[in-house]
Amino acid sequence: MTVAKQLRSRLRCHGNMHGGESLVADALSEHAREQALARLAAQVDEGDPEARKLLENARLGLDYLNTESGTLTMAMRVGIEAIILADGSRPALLVSNDSIDFDDPLIGSWLSRLSKSKPLLRDALSKIARIAMPLANGTVQTLGTGFLIGTGLLATNRHVLQEMAVLNDSGTWRFKDDLIIDFGGEYHRTHVPAALARPVTVVRCGTELIQQLGEPRHLDFALIEIQACANHRLPTALQVFEDSDAQVFKPGAPVVTIGFPAKPSFGMEDPKALFKLFKGVFDVKRLSPGLVGDSLGQVPGDSQPPRCFSHDASTLGGNSGGCVIGLDDTWQVIGLHFGGRSGEYNLAHDIRAVLETYS
Repeated sequence: MTVAKQLRSRLRCHGNMHGGESLVADALSEHAREQALARLAAQVDEGDPEARKLLENARLGLDYLNTESGTLTMAMRVGIEAIILADGSRPALLVSNDSIDFDDPLIGSWLSRLSKSKPLLRDALSKIARIAMPLANGTVQTLGTGFLIGTGLLATNRHVLQEMAVLNDSGTWRFKDDLIIDFGGEYHRTHVPAALARPVTVVRCGTELIQQLGEPRHLDFALIEIQACANHRLPTALQVFEDSDAQVFKPGAPVVTIGFPAKPSFGMEDPKALFKLFKGVFDVKRLSPGLVGDSLGQVPGDSQPPRCFSHDASTLGGNSGGCVIGLDDTWQVIGLHFGGRSGEYNLAHDIRAVLETYS
């Protein structure tokens, strides 16, 4: 699938969500275009030169998708990404006290579906952890995300593990000092503090060094034994999808990802205005809904048998190692998010294939 087609796919529900036209209709009307740009303008400061530049690039990007004449630049792709983040089609919702704000205007058309699953949503949110290093200024450096799939067993990416620990010549991993696994990591948490833990040992992981992120052929998986800090108690594990039915991986199937987006490195010219769409808040827990794109067997470069699928939820670097959950009546983990390309797609391992590798 070309970049332009990927972007059109991510914009497909844009007009329907707001009672207007589709932004990917064969002939994009001026009205639909201006509606989209107005929603983006409402989320940024138009007095800021960077914001004005972002709006102009978004305008040029929509023009390109309408005509496909000229060149789709990285700046245009960032502008389209900003529209997606701003309009509610693919929000990145802040988490506080193991829940989201259901009155957040960015929730868009996802409100009904997410509202029906409040108990499952809250339960899942409590079992997702930020893997981080504390910094001298009182903040943290987010290395990635992890989630519980067994008693004291945290799943994450091999490339996140490579940031957490050093592989000795003997083949054992030595964790860096002061690592904290925080099952809170929320924005303005006011409830009882969430559980904190420390890594103990690497139970298993992909055998290949991950040097380039988002390569489907590599198994980007690690399973780490963790131990609760003093006076803390670990949450129970998430329910993992084990059914042979592949409907949850069907293109268009709704999913959510949960993780800790860090400041993005999109390779863009200047991401500062895009940061404003996250209200300047990074390294905290967010829930991002989206849809499955390429199903199992459709991802170019995947291993055989296939173990990857793509999705279009809004994610940034700190989401690595987070879970992908099927947005149905069970909220089971179906995937392990491990990378992607901004404005195009995200990649996840089928959790069944990952676990079967070690069964």
